[in-house]
Amino acid sequence: MSFSLLASTVWAENQSVPTPEKVARPPQYIMIGFDGGLDLRQWQATRDFAADMTKNNKPVKFTYFISGVYFLRQANRHFYAPPKHDVGYSNIGFGESAMGIASRLNMMNDAYAEGHEIASRGNGQFDGARENWDTNDWDSEFKQFNDLVFGAYFNNGLTPSSKYPQGYALGEKDVVGFRAPRLGVNEALWQTMKAMNFRYDVSVPGASTLWPTKNKYGFWNITLPMIEMAGTGKLIIGMDYNFYYVHSKAKEDLANREHYRKEMLDSYMNYFNMNYYGRRAPVSLGHNFEKYNGGAYWDALQDFVKNVCGMPEVKCVSYKQYADWLDTLTPEILTSYKLGQFDLLPRPRRPNIQ
Repeated sequence: MSFSLLASTVWAENQSVPTPEKVARPPQYIMIGFDGGLDLRQWQATRDFAADMTKNNKPVKFTYFISGVYFLRQANRHFYAPPKHDVGYSNIGFGESAMGIASRLNMMNDAYAEGHEIASRGNGQFDGARENWDTNDWDSEFKQFNDLVFGAYFNNGLTPSSKYPQGYALGEKDVVGFRAPRLGVNEALWQTMKAMNFRYDVSVPGASTLWPTKNKYGFWNITLPMIEMAGTGKLIIGMDYNFYYVHSKAKEDLANREHYRKEMLDSYMNYFNMNYYGRRAPVSLGHNFEKYNGGAYWDALQDFVKNVCGMPEVKCVSYKQYADWLDTLTPEILTSYKLGQFDLLPRPRRPNIQ
């Protein structure tokens, strides 16, 4: 049983304890992160979708957890020296042509200029926990991320576009969030993130109704939710690849595309409703720059965003924006939110079917 559930249960059962004073109901925050950043078409598709949502008064901002190696040409792979691996090695390859990298840099800059967030996914997709990375290893990986992304023009012999004559719409200090490759986290990672002034991490799976906590290193741990696959009773991490693996063992199965789309959409809606009509823990979802199973999961995500963004008391924001809001809360208010000390939004009644 979670602390919040246990605490509220004790209050309900022990009538001698005064009922805590209620606070105003918090907004329902929704954050969506895209991992990787290789596919230029998907960069464009996500940005176009967000722009259309804004035009329809349903604003949404995304977080892009980018991989540093996608900003380095294969020919220059020796510029990357991953911890505990050979120089020039990456589990996910490298960037495409110089022209492709230039386009990716423009996509990143444009996304940031449009109000989206750029965050870090590390570089070569290595599991730092399983490989027992220490603080020196993590420090190297983070610094190389900065070198690969913010040194991409120099590393690849490119000239910045006229739109961004200095090369970038953002700087190293603007990258304040992290999702660990393969969700491999350890104590050394937390220590390194503190030293590099990161503000949040989204790498640790947890219950779908958990509020974030600020750890002893001073940044927010925002959980990856374990959500129920609609109608199955199975719990799954709320990321598209996990659905893809459970549905079809990570192999394309276009014959069942519509079933997969609907099951993800129903799962996301159930997750949202549990929190929206409950204690308002954040809704946090992760997708890749991929169109698994014929785009079933990308379509489901778009349907979900169309359904919920723009609803009363809903804010569809980047993780950084959410961390900004969390930082405005006093410890007492945050505790009240975690314990549900506010009037829950009544669930709408289902119409009687004659």
